[in-house]
Amino acid sequence: MKPNLFNHTLLAVGVAALMGVSTGAMAATPKSGPVTKDADGINNQATALYKVGNDADFQPEVKSNIVTVNISETANFSLVATSDGVIDEKNEDIAATPGTNITFNHILANDGNVTDTYTIATTGEDDSTIDTKPQGYPLETADIAYTIDISSITDPDERADLVAKNTASNMTISGNIASGTIPNNSTITLLPGLKAALSYEVTTPADKIGGAIGVGTLTATSTFIAAAEPAKQKLINENQSIVSLPVFKIEKSATCQSKTNCNSFDLNDDTTGGIDYSIKVTNVTTDYSVTADNFVIRDVLPAGMTFNTNQTLPSGVSIDTAGMNGNRQVIDITVDSLAVDAIVEVKFNVNVDVPILRAAGTATNHATVYDNYDDTTPNPDITDGFDISDSTDENGTDPSTDNNPNVPSDGPGTPGEDTTPTITFTDRDISITDADDQEVPVTGEVTYTHTITNNGNEDEGNSSAADGIKRPIVITITDPDDTNPLSVSSPYYSTDGGTTKLPLVDNGDGTYQLPDDVILVPNTAADGDTPILGSTVEIGYTVVSAGTNDDIDVTKETNTITVTPGGDFAPTVDPLTNETTIRGLKLVKLAAVVPANGSQSLTCPTGTGLDTLSFSDGTTTALNAEPFDCIVYKITATNTFETKVLTTVTLSDKKALWNAQATYQGDVKGLIGTSTTGVAKDDSGDYITTTLDTLPAEGTGTMTFSIKVNP
Repeated sequence: MKPNLFNHTLLAVGVAALMGVSTGAMAATPKSGPVTKDADGINNQATALYKVGNDADFQPEVKSNIVTVNISETANFSLVATSDGVIDEKNEDIAATPGTNITFNHILANDGNVTDTYTIATTGEDDSTIDTKPQGYPLETADIAYTIDISSITDPDERADLVAKNTASNMTISGNIASGTIPNNSTITLLPGLKAALSYEVTTPADKIGGAIGVGTLTATSTFIAAAEPAKQKLINENQSIVSLPVFKIEKSATCQSKTNCNSFDLNDDTTGGIDYSIKVTNVTTDYSVTADNFVIRDVLPAGMTFNTNQTLPSGVSIDTAGMNGNRQVIDITVDSLAVDAIVEVKFNVNVDVPILRAAGTATNHATVYDNYDDTTPNPDITDGFDISDSTDENGTDPSTDNNPNVPSDGPGTPGEDTTPTITFTDRDISITDADDQEVPVTGEVTYTHTITNNGNEDEGNSSAADGIKRPIVITITDPDDTNPLSVSSPYYSTDGGTTKLPLVDNGDGTYQLPDDVILVPNTAADGDTPILGSTVEIGYTVVSAGTNDDIDVTKETNTITVTPGGDFAPTVDPLTNETTIRGLKLVKLAAVVPANGSQSLTCPTGTGLDTLSFSDGTTTALNAEPFDCIVYKITATNTFETKVLTTVTLSDKKALWNAQATYQGDVKGLIGTSTTGVAKDDSGDYITTTLDTLPAEGTGTMTFSIKVNP
């Protein structure tokens, strides 16, 4: 992700600090101020011995006047924080990484004229007198490493004395540099004019997220001043770190079916071209953002989507589409580097599997960014293969959510807010069952029933309980001739076996609509493999023949039933037609004349003798008879129904129409087809009759009898 923040040894850091800071540069930094303590003065008196001439003995000692010189010891020291060459009372906004060490650097200078010993301590305190960002967590305490530039001390004895004064810190001297390490809250001794570069390391807790603020202090307490003027004995520097990580703003969007915001997808549109996805990642600018190096954007496509192709990739970006997570395709996008405030965008197209997405109904395509604190490439497949994961799925089950640090500023309204589309896959499909054409008697009625089924994945009806979207179901039943003899009557619907009048919308064109409370729920197929039909509603209507037209086999009417679903992505339902034909009994009477040729004893033919006769209806072939001729009548009844049986069919011939001119021969005979079974005859009254118990569909029955013309 980024290079290590500190890759120098503490010794090197200390030397660099000492070489880069001058006494003048520290003039405005925290100093104790001169603290003077009077020591015993120097009272100096001279003496002299002398001889006079060649005397062997000295004269009495001569003493001079006493000269008194007063001695004043002055202690003065400073403590400064050093970061990036800035000299201050604080180290502020030092970039930190979770789980790694961060170093704080300070310089302690003995600016007095006495050797002084200083107690150095690190704390997790937040000093109210020093202005840094508010403490989020306390910094750890630690041992303190130091380096001292002793090039000003050339006398070996003085150097040895310095080492002796710092025995507890294991001071060693290499060239002109003295160095060592002291435990926290231990001492270091400096000769006048010496400066010690102090450094200590603390570990940033692994659970800290980007922007987390750590605050602590380093203090130096003068032993000399503690005795002389306690109020000035301690100087304080504050150290403040900030966890610095990339802040990923992930924006996933989709376009489909000519919509720039693909929030719905019509699975019935076979010219869709799939879905075009865009993943845009911004390294958002915050006060703790840093460059992201070698991170991975992973998109685990929802079941039912497969990678098709991608647009030209940006420079420094590669894509791998070979991975699978169960039945879901994994797309890994590796980005070399993304600076703060920079954006990388990758676009690709996916194919859709209609049955799977139809069953799913919706799909939310999430993207997750994986990154490491250093510049190594993360491995999203293992929980310890990455340091950061930032997903558009804020409630996901990715192990990174619980086990790895994430960047803040990720929720709604924050700079790193992530967005991703949820697409509703609409597969509206309504079917209606057909019905066989029917036959109706001259006086009677037939009922047509159809079942409307929701085979799709959306609620169908005037109002949806699931999403409140209106998807009315309109039914049109055409009645080409709404006057007699045939007319549509009593349209109804049924959901529970009973029937309810179908609400009329427009009587003029026969438009009806299922009421608001009739909602057809979708099917519940699992992964689209085994469809389970959704709810159904039965509709029906009656075609009535009023008995005003007996033109059977000719009079018919075709009704068209059209189901029209409403709302977005409404499916097309092919219309149905029902043809109703008036059927019944067709009756034909024929006659054949058997000439007597003047013979009064002619016997009219019966039985098989009828087979040779030539019957006529008297219109196409004239029928002429003379006295003593036989007239044989044949009455044929045909059942024109294709599906219905006629019962109690009575054929009759009124005697009064001919008995004044001819004499009945008593030979009435009836047949059903060629059988006499189920046939009854009666010629005792005013009529000659034959009753047929049943007449099958498309079957015929006959009645024959003969009369002889009177002279």
